[in-house]
Amino acid sequence: MGKKRRILFYLAAGIFLAWFAWLVLTPHEPVYQGKPLSVWLEEANESEVVDYDSANPEAVNAIRQIGIKALPELVRLVATKDTGLRKILLKLNEKQSFYSFQVHSLYECDNMAAAGFYILGSEAKTAVPELMVLLSDEDPEVRSSAAWCLGLIGPTAKDAVPALITAIGTNHSFGDILSGSLALGKIGPEANAAIPFLRLLPNDDPNWLIPPIIQAALVQIGGDSISPYIDQLKDTSNRTNWIRAARIIGLCPNDADPAIPLLIAGLANTNRGIVWSALHNLGYIHKQPDVCIPAIIPFLQSPDIILRKESVVTLHKFGTASKVASPEIILCLTDPEFAVRVKATNALRDIDPEAAAKAGIK
Repeated sequence: MGKKRRILFYLAAGIFLAWFAWLVLTPHEPVYQGKPLSVWLEEANESEVVDYDSANPEAVNAIRQIGIKALPELVRLVATKDTGLRKILLKLNEKQSFYSFQVHSLYECDNMAAAGFYILGSEAKTAVPELMVLLSDEDPEVRSSAAWCLGLIGPTAKDAVPALITAIGTNHSFGDILSGSLALGKIGPEANAAIPFLRLLPNDDPNWLIPPIIQAALVQIGGDSISPYIDQLKDTSNRTNWIRAARIIGLCPNDADPAIPLLIAGLANTNRGIVWSALHNLGYIHKQPDVCIPAIIPFLQSPDIILRKESVVTLHKFGTASKVASPEIILCLTDPEFAVRVKATNALRDIDPEAAAKAGIK
């Protein structure tokens, strides 16, 4: 086959794949102000925020305006699987610039669905039955995404509590326990039927990721008090216990106010793990900015790359309240570490758009 014929062949194949991808993978989405829902979901996911209320306000408003019309597409995103065609198109997007196929990775699909369900919250209640069905899907990624999105709907997803318990108990995999426990915690007191079940889950290994999530769920549902974990922050002699307690508190921001002075005190510790954990969980709580932000700013110039990066991310999570840190964040735009520069660019864009524009950030 000659060079010209090969070019024509690949061009024809590309056109066919583009048409087929549009036919099979591109949904008929609701549109707001000329943009389809998927574009608004992508824009809502551009920021490193704890909650999507702090994301791109235009995108948040668009998703709320679309409202329940978004639900079929959000459920479709949750149910998306890693098919052979999807993998091929994603590879083609990486290898050529002639044409970009409108297809998202599973990671992107999960994040877009999460953004939509978080922003709609209780308004997405009518999607609960479909998400409950997905809790029994054979694909663990689909089950995890469905559980997480049920949690993001919040207390009005209470009808899903028995299905979440069943999904965790039936599969008993890391992903099912993780996402199911997070979801039950976010549903809160309406998930009180899950308290005996959660107490039976394995939670005795302090180095395991899941126990703090189970314990945080028990606090959020009302089965346990957060006070013992706050008390643990008063003693930094046991690094593992301190970090574990900080993580539980970070997952329970509504109850975390009394812990904030202790987390700020943790920033002065000589143990890097405690300092990182203090930064990380202050970001997840993102309250009392007047006292937290001045304590975080000095870490933007830390000699430790990990702490510099985490301090930028933490300030980003405080949203526009971190505008007072803009001059220091601007200095991070020239940080020798690429990851810090990227985090600083994204943070400044959301925290202080005017300063970002003057710094040449679009």
